[in-house]
Amino acid sequence: MTRRLAIVALLCLACSDQRLTEVDAALARSQAALRTGDLAEALDAIDQALVRAGADPPADRLWELRLVRGDILVSRGEIEQAAPVLEAAFRDAAHRTAE
Repeated sequence: MTRRLAIVALLCLACSDQRLTEVDAALARSQAALRTGDLAEALDAIDQALVRAGADPPADRLWELRLVRGDILVSRGEIEQAAPVLEAAFRDAAHRTAE
């Protein structure tokens, strides 16, 4: 029984690591596209990263994804859309600091 639980735990950890690796890859693509000025690609990649992160990503990862998405939206001149994204990122940062 204990052995089965250990195997299940390892499989869950492997799936979680794979998800974060995909998130990291999409985040890196987004940041690279942002640096080259390809804002459409940057936004698409960051949105893919947010989807891959799932419903319950680590808090530090969610903060970073929101911050990058807000940066892209500001760069595109979409201030009204960027404001709630950046507010959420700042709330996440304040919460992390308080912990």
